[in-house]
Amino acid sequence: MDKSIIFLNNCIDINIKFINAYLLLGHIFLRTKQFDKAIYYYNKVLELNPKRIKTKFNLAWCYFAKLKINEAFENYEYRKEKLSPKGILKEVLDKFNSDEWSGENLDNKTILILSEQGYGDNINFFRYLFWLYEEYRVKIIYYSHKKLEHIFKNSPFKIITDLKSINNIDYHKHLLSLPGIYYKKYKIFKKNINYINSYENNDQKWENKIKNLKKPLISINWQGDNRYAYDDMRSIPLYYFKNILNLKSLKFISLQKNFGSDQIRLNNFENLLMDFSNEIDVSNNAFEDTISILKKVDCVITSDTAIAHLAGVLNVKTYLLLNYNPDWRWFLELKFKCFYPNMNIIQQNSFGDWNGVFKKLEFELKENFVKNRN
Repeated sequence: MDKSIIFLNNCIDINIKFINAYLLLGHIFLRTKQFDKAIYYYNKVLELNPKRIKTKFNLAWCYFAKLKINEAFENYEYRKEKLSPKGILKEVLDKFNSDEWSGENLDNKTILILSEQGYGDNINFFRYLFWLYEEYRVKIIYYSHKKLEHIFKNSPFKIITDLKSINNIDYHKHLLSLPGIYYKKYKIFKKNINYINSYENNDQKWENKIKNLKKPLISINWQGDNRYAYDDMRSIPLYYFKNILNLKSLKFISLQKNFGSDQIRLNNFENLLMDFSNEIDVSNNAFEDTISILKKVDCVITSDTAIAHLAGVLNVKTYLLLNYNPDWRWFLELKFKCFYPNMNIIQQNSFGDWNGVFKKLEFELKENFVKNRN
């Protein structure tokens, strides 16, 4: 990082209008939590080229970290330039003569809310549909990831995975724009709602599988989607869990699926960690088995993945392990405790310091589970 800063400043000395140098300096200072410097360099980018509106999305991260919430949400709207897939919004605009909702009265109207980004975002911010439902006499349609449809289907909203089943709407809005509208209006975040219903047959299946395991029973997840741009900061190599897994009073279940589960064998942890990776969530319904397991365990330990949001919605005691400069959602959680009341965050004190995180986690587990058991 330090060498990069020197070289990028050399570039600016050669060409004061070299825009990529300012952009990369902004990225460096954002990643190292020097947010005022990041804001300075991102604004330099916009001075040189006001059309680089994706840079305003980067500014949003800085403002979230500085807890300038209204400015953050305002700039966060520019994420739509990066959303994938973009096609759904074009399809909505082509099919319906609808307006983008900006907080207008929705009584006797129909609004389409578009899911976006990762599974965890949708699981977390789905709560905002209930706020709409409480405030207006409105018909709410939610365009869902197909694999998450089963999680949302028992809500009072119409859940769709394509546009063929609806004929008209008055408004549309992306899901992660709702928190900004409501924060601007009320200066608060929507409290957690456990909207996930039981799956009796599946719950019973997992009850039978794990009922004879000794308690306390703790589930762990350490690896997110390795295609995520900042996965190197979010996911945790399994070997860091060694001391935790060797706590004799506790029993551990892996919630890891696909990429990352091979680390159990590579670290010779087969006797320390129950591995159901070949049995968990094998259907087209994402997290179907994970949800049933989460209801049966005493605690969840996870990094920043969808598992954290599932456990949070289900009100399961959770230890969320975070890097030095986490996602903006967790800056808000650390400051306002606004998402999940049963979530305990343990964060790196310095860049890359997972050892410090696991020392704190080991202390917490001994205090809350091992000591009480003894």
